[in-house]
Amino acid sequence: MSYECKLDAKTVKKAENELFETKEKREECLKELREKLKKNTQLVCPIDEDRFLLKFLRARKFNTERAEELIIKYYTIRGSNPKFCSKVYPSMMEDIIVKNMACVLPGRTEDGCAVYIFRPGKWDPAVHDISCLFKMHLLSLEWIIESFEDIQVHGVKIVGDLSDMGWNHVKNFSREYAGLVTSLFQDGFPARVKGMNIVNEPSFFGYLFAIVKPFMKSKFLSRMHFHAYDLHSLHNSIPKSILPEHLGGDAGDWDDLCADFCTKLKSSESYFQDLSKYKLHGITAVGDSSSSGKEVGDGTASVTGTFKKLNVE
Repeated sequence: MSYECKLDAKTVKKAENELFETKEKREECLKELREKLKKNTQLVCPIDEDRFLLKFLRARKFNTERAEELIIKYYTIRGSNPKFCSKVYPSMMEDIIVKNMACVLPGRTEDGCAVYIFRPGKWDPAVHDISCLFKMHLLSLEWIIESFEDIQVHGVKIVGDLSDMGWNHVKNFSREYAGLVTSLFQDGFPARVKGMNIVNEPSFFGYLFAIVKPFMKSKFLSRMHFHAYDLHSLHNSIPKSILPEHLGGDAGDWDDLCADFCTKLKSSESYFQDLSKYKLHGITAVGDSSSSGKEVGDGTASVTGTFKKLNVE
């Protein structure tokens, strides 16, 4: 489907400066990427839709080889990890969505980024296994980049609010989840993650971070900000005007924000149903991942495996 650019002038300029996107470059790269993907007989995805391909091209600054690699990794993660990636649509996740574990805020940062907050302390391990957290990340990120095209240019800033976490959460935290969620945020999804903010860290946070850090690359680590319990520090990264009240913000009650977000997700059911039809054939499901002796912080510990527009008011 042919693409018609509806981005505002400011976003178009930013796309040109940061992503090297021009009308000519866009048309050239869309054609080149489409031809590359057509040669992959194992891949089932909407390669004739410009909007679909543009998500990946923007995430890789219009480098078609890297965009192709991202598409393959995107579908490899899903195909090799069905426990975490199958049935990711609102109707199959309603009991998870209503737990208010995550929310894309309605406001934006000064540089145009969307803000995604997740609260793992809201997760009840006695009711759901840890895959529910990953599914919420996946559902939320898919929704935001499809709902608002300009976010593909501006990016997303993430806030991990660790309040209410206890040892019951920690003992159910796995290396498998650590590898998958890090891959999702840093190099396995077509979104520009512009910052990761951690707030309200419990005393045992060092233990959790030691599990996650081996999967992180230096670039991703450089974009992490640890605020402890200092909300003023958080506000230096995310304006308080768009944050919920419990984080010292002015945007209202967390539960109310989540209820609104839940409604938006449910209204997008058909989009997520369509998304679930696409895949990369020949992928084998795997079990727990292992760092295989890689060094902490080198980003090489990896996840085992072979590698319509939404209506938003």
